[in-house]
Amino acid sequence: MSAPFASPRTIDLLTQVIERVRPELNRQQPLKARVRVFWAAAKNARGFAASDVLAAEFLHLARETALVADLEDPVCRLSGEETVRHVVGWACRGMNPFETGPLQ
Repeated sequence: MSAPFASPRTIDLLTQVIERVRPELNRQQPLKARVRVFWAAAKNARGFAASDVLAAEFLHLARETALVADLEDPVCRLSGEETVRHVVGWACRGMNPFETGPLQ
């Protein structure tokens, strides 16, 4: 007879990353700094979910923190959502949109 053990606790690392970075995306911070923090968090979360799940969750975060709205650019005709999708795409590929070349 074996002793009963409690089920292992599931840890959602993606949710932890998102909740950790959420305060850093407040509108009191400069927009450029917020985008860099957002990108860095997405890049660091790459291994915690499939790329489509990661993209969806980070897009949701960007909407909730008004990053999408603040990135609207009628002059360039880019939507804030498009810009966020690009930033997350670069992060998923390990590329830095602020400099050239892949990051190590």
